[in-house]
Amino acid sequence: MTKVKEIMKDDVKSVSPSDTIAEVAQKMTDSTLQVLPVCKNGRFSGIITESDIVSNFVAKDHDPRHERADSLVINHVPKVSAGSDIVDAAKIMANHGICYLPVVNNGGKFAGLLTIDDLVKESLILASLVLTGLKKDG
Repeated sequence: MTKVKEIMKDDVKSVSPSDTIAEVAQKMTDSTLQVLPVCKNGRFSGIITESDIVSNFVAKDHDPRHERADSLVINHVPKVSAGSDIVDAAKIMANHGICYLPVVNNGGKFAGLLTIDDLVKESLILASLVLTGLKKDG
């Protein structure tokens, strides 16, 4: 069976908890991703999503140049290891109603990101499973 490491994005740039929200938004724009990992000393500590930035800063007219990433970081997100099977990863995504999974190694270091796009390229059936999970929650 296919492993997460075979299809994940391993070139995802992380952001630091001390980066400003404006810097995070610029990195999202540059990467074309809607979610970025937050890492401290290479260790995964959480994620920031585009919707969090919009909901908490843009919609409330807050200045993203003065707030730090750690004010928006979501710490409790499911993760997988690079050696996990993509079927198991897809089930986690479906069960949690998310379209991305951070990939970490045994020491908690960030290794990459598995997205719904990665699953679509590999298996439309698994991508459908995840999308069905998203529809149940939305």
